[in-house]
Amino acid sequence: MNCFFSLFVLLSLFCFAGCASVAPSQTPAPKHQIETGSLLSPKPELVPAPVPALVTPEPVAPASPPPPSVGTSAGFGESIGSGGGGMGHGSGLGYGSGSGNGRASVPPKKASASFPATGLDDTQKRMPDFPWPPPKASALEVIPDAFLRRPGIGIPLFRDVDALLRSALDNCGYSESSYYAIPGGFAIATRIEQMNKNGTPKPGENRWSLKNAPINPFSDFSAYVSALFKGNPRYYRVIVFVITPIGFSQGATEPGKAEVEGWFTGGFNILPADVGRRAYTDDCRCTALIYEFKKKQVSPGSLTGRTHLMRSGIWNNLQPKTDQ
Repeated sequence: MNCFFSLFVLLSLFCFAGCASVAPSQTPAPKHQIETGSLLSPKPELVPAPVPALVTPEPVAPASPPPPSVGTSAGFGESIGSGGGGMGHGSGLGYGSGSGNGRASVPPKKASASFPATGLDDTQKRMPDFPWPPPKASALEVIPDAFLRRPGIGIPLFRDVDALLRSALDNCGYSESSYYAIPGGFAIATRIEQMNKNGTPKPGENRWSLKNAPINPFSDFSAYVSALFKGNPRYYRVIVFVITPIGFSQGATEPGKAEVEGWFTGGFNILPADVGRRAYTDDCRCTALIYEFKKKQVSPGSLTGRTHLMRSGIWNNLQPKTDQ
C-alpha cells in the first residue's frame, strides 16, 4: 500500500514539473504598449542622449572691434552660436549687421580724397631762367628810381613794380610779354616788333608782322626813295626789363634773331605770386635792355636806350605825372 502511494506521488510530481516548463508566460502587457493594428506591439522607449562632459574653454583675448561705419548698419554684428540670427539690434552707428554664421558684415571703406601731386621738379615750380649774364644788347637804360617808387606806398614789392611796368607797356601797345627768373629778381621780355629807323613803331598790323612792311611815300618820302634804290630795310626791336638788386655786366656774344624771337614764348605769362611778394628794396634797380636788329643785330645800336623808350612811349608812361 505504501509502495503504491509513493509511486502515485512521484508520478504527480513529474507531471506537474512538465506542465510548468511548457506553459508560456501569461504576464499581461502594460496598457501604454497597446496601439492600433497591433495588440502587443511595444512602443520603443526614447533613450536619453549622453550628456557631454563639460570642458572649460581657454580664455581668449577679445578682438578689437572694426571701425564704425556711418550709415544705417544694425547692431554690433557679433552673433552667438551656429544657427539662427545673431545679435542685430540697434541702428545708426554700428559695426555692421550680425549673421547666422557668427561673422559681421564688413563696413564699406570711405572714399579717400584725391590731392594734386606735389612732387613737381624745379622746371615746373619756378619760372624759366633768362640767360645770365644777359646777352650783349644794342642799348640799355636804367629806369629812374623815382619812376617805380611812388609816395605813400612805403617799401614796394616786386608785384607793385610789375604793375607799373605792365600798365606802361599796355598803354603803348605791348599787350604781350613773357616773365623769366634772374638772380635776385625777374625779367620781362616784350614781343619782337617792327619799327621805323627812328625808333617809332610801325603802324597797324605791320608792327607785329615779321614780313617786310610797305613804305607809304606820303608819310615817309625819303624812306620811299631810299627803298627804290637800296631796297626796303626792316628794323626790329625787343625790350627786356631786368629787375634785380644785383649789379651785372652784359655777355660777350650777341643773340641771334631766332633766339630773341623765342624769348616771347619761353617764359611765364604772369609773375608768380611768391616772386611778387618779395620786397623791392633800396638796392633794387630796373634796367631796360634793347636788342635792335636789321638783317642781324645792330651793336651798338643806332639809337640810345632812352631814345628807344621815349619813341616807343614807355618812358612817358612810366614817368610820374607830377614830374612831367
